[in-house]
Amino acid sequence: MKLFFSLPKHKVFEYKPLYYDPDKERIEQRRKELGLTSDTSQLAGTGAMLRSGAMRARHDEFLQQMEDDRRRQKVRTMLFIFIFSLVAYLVLNGSLSSIVSFFMQNQ
Repeated sequence: MKLFFSLPKHKVFEYKPLYYDPDKERIEQRRKELGLTSDTSQLAGTGAMLRSGAMRARHDEFLQQMEDDRRRQKVRTMLFIFIFSLVAYLVLNGSLSSIVSFFMQNQ
């Protein structure tokens, strides 16, 4: 039967699509400029660092620092609002001129 009907075999192509990634090109160009290789030997200690939790600790420290900065910013904002309100109150009541004259006498 095979002699009467010969079906053509399908063609196999080894086509690998090419994609242009500008970020990857920029990184590769920068590595060439710095003389770095793209092998993973530079990242050999990363696994140990991840397992030891060093990155988690650094992230926790970063979050704590951000929280402290926000707290300080809130205190500064409240202080500014208080001082601004005090000056506005004194200006509206006309008492600011006596304070200014007091400071001018001490100079």
